[in-house]
Amino acid sequence: MPDAFTQTFHTPYGQLTSVVLDKNEFDALCEELQDVINLAVKERTTAAQIKQIKDTGIIPMIKKGTKTQFIFDRYNISTQVCAIIVRGKGQELMSELMDEIGHIPHPNQN
Repeated sequence: MPDAFTQTFHTPYGQLTSVVLDKNEFDALCEELQDVINLAVKERTTAAQIKQIKDTGIIPMIKKGTKTQFIFDRYNISTQVCAIIVRGKGQELMSELMDEIGHIPHPNQN
């Protein structure tokens, strides 16, 4: 079993599981996703798109389906949707946000 951290979030739109992977495992998973249908553009993912995903370190949404079932099985995900991120990427994004706005906004603050 891969050394992944998973957490399920309950939102008004349904449940989402977040999976955190080390960079090398994230990159290997990305390679397995080549030729999977990208529903946003209704085309198969290309090598260039896979490289871009690896560079960003985030797969914001994967829906459970025939070609993605292996991900849900591998990481024991029970929800219908998951997001995958490289370990440390969330902290990096928060740091960039802090640099940009100077503080963490209160949930009721614009």
